[in-house]
Amino acid sequence: MTAASDEVPNPYHYAVVVGIDSYPSQKPLKGARVDARQFAKWLRQPENGGLKRENVGLVVDPSKKDKPQTDRESAVPTRMRIYKEIRKFVERAKQAVDADPTVWDSTRLYVFLAGHGIAHGRENVALLMANVGDEYRSENLSTGRIIDILKLRQDFAEVVIIADCCRDRPLATAFPPLDLDPRVGQNGEVKWSVFMGSEFERRAFEAVPEGADPNDPNLFRGHFTKAVLEGLRGGFIDGPVNIGTLKQFVRERLRKQLEGRGYDQRARLFGYEASEIVLRQSATGSNDSPAPANVEIVLEVLAPFVGDVAVHGGENVQITQFRVTDDRRRHRVLANVGINRVVAVGEIDHRFQADGFFIALVDDEHVRI
Repeated sequence: MTAASDEVPNPYHYAVVVGIDSYPSQKPLKGARVDARQFAKWLRQPENGGLKRENVGLVVDPSKKDKPQTDRESAVPTRMRIYKEIRKFVERAKQAVDADPTVWDSTRLYVFLAGHGIAHGRENVALLMANVGDEYRSENLSTGRIIDILKLRQDFAEVVIIADCCRDRPLATAFPPLDLDPRVGQNGEVKWSVFMGSEFERRAFEAVPEGADPNDPNLFRGHFTKAVLEGLRGGFIDGPVNIGTLKQFVRERLRKQLEGRGYDQRARLFGYEASEIVLRQSATGSNDSPAPANVEIVLEVLAPFVGDVAVHGGENVQITQFRVTDDRRRHRVLANVGINRVVAVGEIDHRFQADGFFIALVDDEHVRI
């Protein structure tokens, strides 16, 4: 490993980050470009993503608040622009692995997509390009097509896709393959995950924070991306952040963000979702983290459950245990600041709301499970 590769924690990680607000043929969005820039910022921070600045390709539409793109034929970015970024990092990873084959295990490609989207089957989403139109529905980038070709080629040991897009059912639509040679790689099995901001045939939403100016486009954020970045920054998840703990955090965080808004949004994850893909080490830079702070909350276990339950905090460590009866469903208990989980104790088989996961942030918070 060269001295240059020691400058950042993850010199063999690469990222293509896309955000599109302006669509001549679609309703304009307000938060996709801000979300993309915020994710690119996280990637470049040494304490977070730890990527080299030149290994992060940020692609956003160039429109301004008062000058949206209006001509479909000239609208950007296009599929070819995104393909160019992916090919650049494929070649960069190849050069690194050719020079030292042992670094392949350390290679990863992030793909972040924010904008209008459609479902590509039940397990994938396709980001609509800026030049999409009624007669040009194939102007899209499918997460399935990305995963299929990169699993085959084995350019990267890991591929992580995060997509903040709607997953509406499309009309008859083609999903073009990536512009890469479909050769079979010899490096090894590729670990991959596709984390999407909405369920099949459901929408993803954006909004401004409560009390902020709704006319300021720089304040709009996608609910999903906001939750993802909160989790990735490690403030609420104890120890290292892997794709599995991030999934549980984001699902619960979305539920909290959308309470009382009149609409629902649920994230979905496909592919590897356990500890194999670590996205951020603990705040200390290793897998050893200090004891988490605690808060005292009111935990209400909903009917019909009756029996003993335990509250587990970070690293699945039990914090407390208590009995739930029909006469007493609310208990004042300790929980870690961040993500926790309620589990049934003993032989009882019960599925709690949100699989028992909840987030505790302040004292006296009322949590229902």
